[in-house]
Amino acid sequence: MFLPDEERLVEPLYGRLVLFKSDVLEHEVLPTRTDRYSLTGWLLHQPPGLGFLG
Repeated sequence: MFLPDEERLVEPLYGRLVLFKSDVLEHEVLPTRTDRYSLTGWLLHQPPGLGFLG
């Protein structure tokens, strides 16, 4: 999803997975009243054919 100069609210729906490059996409995590999980990783090597990640 690319929205230049536009803000988009992503609703926290059960079973939804959101992936994004946090160094590129400004984001905010709001408080919750239930458990939620977060997974952080680093792409240290970009395999050929994944240029869309750069």
